[in-house]
Amino acid sequence: MNEIPIFLRCYVDNHAEKSDFEPKFQPNQSNSIELVFDTETKPDESKELIFGSCGIWVNKKFDRFCIFYNDDFKKSEITKLQNICSKYNVTVISRSEFVDKVFYPNVFLSRAKCIGFNLPFDISRLATFFTKSRKHHNGFSFTLSKNKQNPNIVIKSINSKSQFIEFTKPLRKKSEKKKQIYRGCFIDCKTFAFALTDESHSLESALKRFECSLRKSESKEHGIISEEYIQYNINDTLATHELYISLMERYEKYGLKKPESKLFSPASIGKGYLEKLGIKSFSKLNADFPKNILGYVMMAYFGGRTEAMISKTPIPVSYVDFTNMYPTIFVLLEMYRFLIAEKITYQYTTEKTQKLLDNIILQDINKKETWKGLVTICRIIPDDDILPVRSVYGNKNTTNIGTNYLKCIDGTSLWYAIHDVIASKLFTGKTPKIIEAITFFPNGVQTLQDIEVLKGITVKNGQDFIKKIVEERVIK
Repeated sequence: MNEIPIFLRCYVDNHAEKSDFEPKFQPNQSNSIELVFDTETKPDESKELIFGSCGIWVNKKFDRFCIFYNDDFKKSEITKLQNICSKYNVTVISRSEFVDKVFYPNVFLSRAKCIGFNLPFDISRLATFFTKSRKHHNGFSFTLSKNKQNPNIVIKSINSKSQFIEFTKPLRKKSEKKKQIYRGCFIDCKTFAFALTDESHSLESALKRFECSLRKSESKEHGIISEEYIQYNINDTLATHELYISLMERYEKYGLKKPESKLFSPASIGKGYLEKLGIKSFSKLNADFPKNILGYVMMAYFGGRTEAMISKTPIPVSYVDFTNMYPTIFVLLEMYRFLIAEKITYQYTTEKTQKLLDNIILQDINKKETWKGLVTICRIIPDDDILPVRSVYGNKNTTNIGTNYLKCIDGTSLWYAIHDVIASKLFTGKTPKIIEAITFFPNGVQTLQDIEVLKGITVKNGQDFIKKIVEERVIK
């Protein structure tokens, strides 16, 4: 028997604190400004800025373009860059001039949208100093300007595709301290494309996916100032702007009010629709719900599980569309009732749940009626039961979920969803002993409204939103 550490989810009560990432302002709609920029760096490990380009569009019309270069450029390098750029209608300035005279006046003072592809990388290339963020765990604060009135930019990675980007608090006069802080409007087209497609894109693949007229060009002279390399960089900036326009055209079809700068994944789109329906959050409607029970629910949650019961053995299979797995379970459990409920209540149902577990057989799982009563979590002391466990498997730096025989040798009890406990019984033939069970119930219905998801697809008040969307996808 091997003893291994296991990792459990928990509930952290921080809902009373307002997130610093909550938008305080929206971009100035009366004078819409879009600033798009891209940088080129040394090909070595330093990735130090060589030069970059920036385009500005005002009210959807092209306004001006500039090329900016590293502050450490030699005079001969600046002259060479200026000579090449004299063929184009662009301004050539240093990095510090770009930051103080173009970037902050537009992105901070004029509330321009700051747009890029893989934006965190490009912002970091403009920085002269960085430090760990004091407020945001695993976030970094980048200093771009010597002017203390120009705030730093904090970047906190969510995953390889998404991140939070915002301005820090700027230096302000006492008379200004009561004013709301502008956090910026940063739009990474890589994240935006992921949110709309659920696919990870390079600039090249995103331009093709959204049928843009511009394509990513090639340059053989990376790291060397040349006309070809400058054209390559300018093309990337122009292509990024065209991609942004195409992404917005797609997003506007959804009819959502959520700013594109606040789309971090496809889940952001789903959340936007729930807000459009008028669904209020659980925490707002159930402020007095016991925090310890929320912790039990978190412990019982194991998402994103995949498993291979038979490997390296060729066998005949039937193809199953797993894209519908989560919504299918959602519908079978009738979870939409909970999503739109005014309140969620609970009861301790230990004896009733144990009786259900004692009597359930495999054939019962195929009955829809069985699923309706399975909104229950159970506390058990694992005793060679087959259960999901979050632990370290192979890679010591990463935790994953595995389905294992589990035995607690010190009498520690754990919370599991009733489904996992039933699965263990069907796998082992041994019925786990339930110490405690809690079943949840929806009460009341929120006031909702009909919405149009896409043109011709309407979800009416009372319809199961999740079920409707899945059915429409199958029909289409």
